Amino acid sequence: MDEHTEKIIASLSERYGFNKNEAMSALAAEAPKTSKAKQVRVKAPEATKMKRGANSFILWAKENRAEVKDNHSEMTGREVTKELGRIWKEEVDDDTKADWKAKAGGSSSEEEDVEQ
Repeated sequence: MDEHTEKIIASLSERYGFNKNEAMSALAAEAPKTSKAKQVRVKAPEATKMKRGANSFILWAKENRAEVKDNHSEMTGREVTKELGRIWKEEVDDDTKADWKAKAGGSSSEEEDVEQ
């Protein structure tokens, strides 16, 4: 129990006439066993969040996912996504990528980093 809490209990025990040691024992018994407080992540309200547009790969993958899944029916969803990424990186030519980039609404430095 921290010093601040002990001072508050002492002050209240003097004011209301209860036993300070009994109160501290009862409080210690109810206290959580760990000293770390649970951290709660506060989410931003939905109205303030800006959704990013889909990049060229996402649009291309959305259109080509069914074909890859049909050709590799044994693959899980995660494996299909990995295969799409491999195809995009190794087999799709720069002209096709440029077309998809135009469909995505232009380029950003992040998209250029991913594609290189």
